[in-house]
Amino acid sequence: MVNSINFTGLAPNFSEIIISKNELSLFETEFSQLIWNECKNEKGTVFYYRWKNRIYAWSRDGSDIDRPTGFTSTNVNLQQHPDVFAKVIQQSIVSYFYSIPRRTFKQHYSSNYFFRIDSDNDIYHISNLSFIPYFYFSVGYLKRGDKTIIYLACWKEYKRRFEVEESAIQSEGIDTSNWDRRNGNIVGSPKNVKKYLTAVRGDAQLKQIQSNINNKIAEFAYIKKSLNYLNIKCKSINSVDGLEIIQFSHLGIPSENFKEFSISRPEHFFYNSASSNGRLDQMVSNLKPFTYEFMSSKSFEIVAFIPNSHAGTCETFINKLCEKMFQIFHLRNLKFTVFPVNVNKQDHLDHISKFEHKQYDLAFSFLSLSDKNQPILQSDYNWIKAKLLGKGIPSQNFLMETVRGVNQFSLNNISLNIYSKLGGTPWTINKDEKSTLELVVGIGSSLDQDNDRTIGFASVFDHHGSYILGGCSPLSNMHNYADKLREHLKGIVAEAIQLEGVEPNSTIRLIFHLFKDASKRFEIKAILETLDCFTDYNIEYSLVHISYEHPFRLYQSEGRNIVQRGTYIEISDNWAMLNMGIKRSTPLLIKLDSRSTYRDLYDLSKQVLHFSHLSHKSFMPGNEPVTTKYSSELARRTNDLMTVPHWDVDMLEKLKDKVWFI
Repeated sequence: MVNSINFTGLAPNFSEIIISKNELSLFETEFSQLIWNECKNEKGTVFYYRWKNRIYAWSRDGSDIDRPTGFTSTNVNLQQHPDVFAKVIQQSIVSYFYSIPRRTFKQHYSSNYFFRIDSDNDIYHISNLSFIPYFYFSVGYLKRGDKTIIYLACWKEYKRRFEVEESAIQSEGIDTSNWDRRNGNIVGSPKNVKKYLTAVRGDAQLKQIQSNINNKIAEFAYIKKSLNYLNIKCKSINSVDGLEIIQFSHLGIPSENFKEFSISRPEHFFYNSASSNGRLDQMVSNLKPFTYEFMSSKSFEIVAFIPNSHAGTCETFINKLCEKMFQIFHLRNLKFTVFPVNVNKQDHLDHISKFEHKQYDLAFSFLSLSDKNQPILQSDYNWIKAKLLGKGIPSQNFLMETVRGVNQFSLNNISLNIYSKLGGTPWTINKDEKSTLELVVGIGSSLDQDNDRTIGFASVFDHHGSYILGGCSPLSNMHNYADKLREHLKGIVAEAIQLEGVEPNSTIRLIFHLFKDASKRFEIKAILETLDCFTDYNIEYSLVHISYEHPFRLYQSEGRNIVQRGTYIEISDNWAMLNMGIKRSTPLLIKLDSRSTYRDLYDLSKQVLHFSHLSHKSFMPGNEPVTTKYSSELARRTNDLMTVPHWDVDMLEKLKDKVWFI
């Protein structure tokens, strides 16, 4: 029984499904769009699955079925058809849950299924807001050399719901006129939940509920309980062609299939390549920032828009900030020009319209939480930022709620943001000695209010033996993505060849950190066309998809301890889990595309961890590499700014010398 195991080390939320046979008799036909459409529209006991250029058919619940018209009998085996095999087992489990009965749904754009847990003991409430538990599971396969492992991963998630009539919410004195709806009904969207919690003063209750929901011991106990239940019910899970599930084998790590490794944090370098250990803010202060000589020789002009109603508070805050900039970054020459303004954005815009291009190095604006929560099309924040960017001036916006309660931790991070926006680099990280020139390109994306996708690029360069964030470009949508990526690649490769003096016949390595799986239509096309432009060089490449959107979780000592940052586990020939040290149990999943010509998964994962230390938004290391984090943020900001009339994305080109202007 699963519950008899006491996991003292690492344990995942997934089990290996041990099955009775590795070959199945199914039905198949050649794929055509017409046949596939007919199959999808058919309601009944037959399940249809498209894999490559074939359509397969079998019984949903394991019962005997007649051969569908146009299909022939075929045999599939686990090694050659792992996708089909995993889908057969997945549908057997889905059918079992339907039979007991559980209304089971498939999550959009994933292999996850879920159903509501019918237990009032697991539901939390803040007045009319409910936190509803759902059981999630996913079935797939992992390749380990010659072995194919079918797995089931499971976990519990909570969804926020208003399961009352709208009149019940309105009876609490809450205006719901501008709330989000679906099919006319109030939904538990982040915006609605935030408005509701503010109205009922539910922040303290929310904090307690989140503590309960995120309890790692309870999380893992539920996973053990669920897998134990499935083991008891193995004989009740009916599949096709006599296939039986013998066991859900839940083992700790290391095991025969999975080994645990640890990746150390990178070494940080400061002024004159000095290095030390300790807190980053203290090291920057003691050893001086990497660009100390460049920055200390300059004088910086900063414009501050100070609300008349908060003048004293803002002046005190700016004085504290100046002290912090000197204490940590040794910057003295900060000269402020102050413009008193009213709370509306028009005062800001009137002043900005009179500025010369790049008249100031940075602008401060002070807004309230209500300004931040404005609808995107009316956002004062976006209007002010867009107007300043049009003048070539980056901006730093502060919430008055933050300014009033600012502490030393917040001041440290704010000062880091400012130093970076002024063009400074506080630190770099070490680069492993390699004979090959490496160029790393991060590709991130963001969806706008119309669900159109904007894509941003960010590149990391080798700077005298250490890594530093380089060029960025928020200039693509899905229609011109391949062309824009090709031009971006050609530009950075040509620049690197010139700057590094790369000789013909040398090897250049392109590494891509992607927000999605690589596609022949986009990434592969852009890479191959780039290679055609540099035939005198040997260019190899890696396509790495980096994501938290996956079914895997990791626990240490059954949730009693935190999984250490840098914990690395290869779960498949091309997949690895990398824990980034955050408190949640989801590791980063790193997927290496099989078409990559450079395939050192450990080395690529190590680079991912190290690049999370390159963010200059916080002194704490990030939970993802700067390559994807920054490019996604760049895309999101671009989407927001595009809502401002007459704003042109080309305005961002004016600030390419200040990478952290966002």
